[in-house]
Amino acid sequence: MIKEHGVNPADFHIVAHSLGAAVAGYAGHRISGLGRITGLDPASPFFENTDPIVRLDPSDAKFVDIIHTDGSPTLLLGFGQILLTFTGSQTTQSVLLDSDETFLKRNGIETRYIPLTTDLGMIQHVNVKFERAGHLISSLIYSSKWTFTNVTVIDGDRQISVTFCPKNDAMVLESGGSTARFYPC
Repeated sequence: MIKEHGVNPADFHIVAHSLGAAVAGYAGHRISGLGRITGLDPASPFFENTDPIVRLDPSDAKFVDIIHTDGSPTLLLGFGQILLTFTGSQTTQSVLLDSDETFLKRNGIETRYIPLTTDLGMIQHVNVKFERAGHLISSLIYSSKWTFTNVTVIDGDRQISVTFCPKNDAMVLESGGSTARFYPC
């Protein structure tokens, strides 16, 4: 489609489950500039301690997000830029997340940048409560409002996982922008 019809790879969004997430990673590795890959419970057996080329990882597309529904022990493998988990710490300084753009655009590609006032490393996962739609996948793709219950980062210096929570129980980020200050929880 790219060669024959001139389709832009950035316009593609691959959604894949289990072992299919690794296959999507291979596709992203081979198609330069692929827009987005969503991995649904990516397969973990035999992927621990492997080269990122054999599994889904953040370099496979412009944006890679992972949804874990099984309490998978693979959360630290670094499959994507954002890992969404549906389960529920350590201490360090607070971090400011600033949202001044629409987080997800209908029929669009995720390009949002989350600046951190402190260099803590890479966002590892964000627990999210979907409020706009009852269906998980349509909420993930089309929602412009996410409720953050906590943010986990990999500390850039010490390479340990650190979890932060908003001052209140949850912080809603929606189109038009808002700011949330997170503290160790």
